[in-house]
Amino acid sequence: MEKRSFTDNFLNSYFRVLFVLASFVSVFIAVIIYINSINRSEVVFKREMLNRQVVSVRSAAKVIEEFFKAQEQKIAFIASIPEIKNPDDPNIANILTDAQKSLPIPISDIVRFDANGDSVARGSGITQVDNVSDREYFLWAKDPKNKGSIFYSNPLIARGGSEKGKLAMAIVTPVYSGNKFTGVLLMTVSFDNFGQLFITDLKITNGSRSFVVNLQDGSFIFPAINSWKDSADFSKNLSSMAKEQEGVGIFLNNLIAYHIISLGDGSQFWSLVMVISENETLSLFKSVNLNFINFLILVIVIILTLLAILILAIRFGQRNSYLRGFVDGQNYRKAK
Repeated sequence: MEKRSFTDNFLNSYFRVLFVLASFVSVFIAVIIYINSINRSEVVFKREMLNRQVVSVRSAAKVIEEFFKAQEQKIAFIASIPEIKNPDDPNIANILTDAQKSLPIPISDIVRFDANGDSVARGSGITQVDNVSDREYFLWAKDPKNKGSIFYSNPLIARGGSEKGKLAMAIVTPVYSGNKFTGVLLMTVSFDNFGQLFITDLKITNGSRSFVVNLQDGSFIFPAINSWKDSADFSKNLSSMAKEQEGVGIFLNNLIAYHIISLGDGSQFWSLVMVISENETLSLFKSVNLNFINFLILVIVIILTLLAILILAIRFGQRNSYLRGFVDGQNYRKAK
């Protein structure tokens, strides 16, 4: 009797059955894993988006705080210049004009007021005279215990100067000549310029948006007029959330991440917020998910192709074995 070849043994063994079965099981398991992971993956994706938001607002908030610390150092230095201490010195205007040129864009003006609250000179060159003796920061500056300190005013509508009629903030330090109060030195912060520099481009998706909220009264600092129809409710909601330095939440179908900004000695308490709609998040998830589907389809096609090749190999092997046996049988009869 002719000895059977290794190929014949393989083709007629249980290995081919096990291979086919294992292939179908692999495809089945892959599909089941995918179906069960869809909802869980969406939750994980949202969590990852919130983490990215937190990292972005945290970094931006730190940059903003460092920016204002640098302005505190600048205004303190300018206030220490001997000519600035004397409100009647003729060189004050030139000093402030030169100082204005070196200040960053958000600082739209630097002003010297005398002890009566009248404007002495402005770095912007505006000659409009406006009295600020009734302003909170001026009353604060007149208190001797605040000598050498820095004050941040609440965001307010400027009634004079380069930001007249716009939302702005004052950074103020008292000016003394010896122990005599001679007025204040004030920097005007333009929130329009501030927002363009720090907030407008702060986004991690095309549809994400960022803004700054004043946690002391719930008002929006930038953008000054927010299109969010429930902005008041949101501000109240955020104030209750902001018990930590940073956090996340979901409000009106939006993913929200925030980080607290503290200026000076805490006189200004803001929250930098980034918002991404859940609809955009879902669209991004579907885009990522589609890539996974394509990969899964590719894997299944490869497995099915291998199966088809194996089945064809088996069929051809069986056909060749049958033909070889038939020929051997015919030769055997002829030999007899």
